[in-house]
Amino acid sequence: MADPPAGHRSTAATCTRARTTHHSELSRPGEDHGSPASTSVDVVNLSPELGRRGITINAIAPGGTVTDMSADAASQYVHPDLDTDFNTLIRTSSSLGRMAQPPEIAAVVSFLVSDDASFITGRTIQADGGWF
Repeated sequence: MADPPAGHRSTAATCTRARTTHHSELSRPGEDHGSPASTSVDVVNLSPELGRRGITINAIAPGGTVTDMSADAASQYVHPDLDTDFNTLIRTSSSLGRMAQPPEIAAVVSFLVSDDASFITGRTIQADGGWF
């Protein structure tokens, strides 16, 4: 493949599901725990090949994000033995004490596909509000 024209850059990006946590108080029904790690490895491994072609590749690992679906399913993510509600759990399990708003995740995507991120490749960006 020919080198891209000077000043030209293509971008490949992916968005993984919220990363897995080791907190026993959270229950994640049906989540594929290998998926986020696998995506991160793929991004690292593909970056040299794609970089030679002028393509950057990065992934985004978003934390919990406020959506209609998350509101409907919130109660399923709290372990049944816990005497707490979902909102309390979120406030005590992340540095920012809240879930992301969709525009906050979209801003990360916008940055990664912009020229401002032209020297970032092979990385997974954690946009999770400091989940611990």
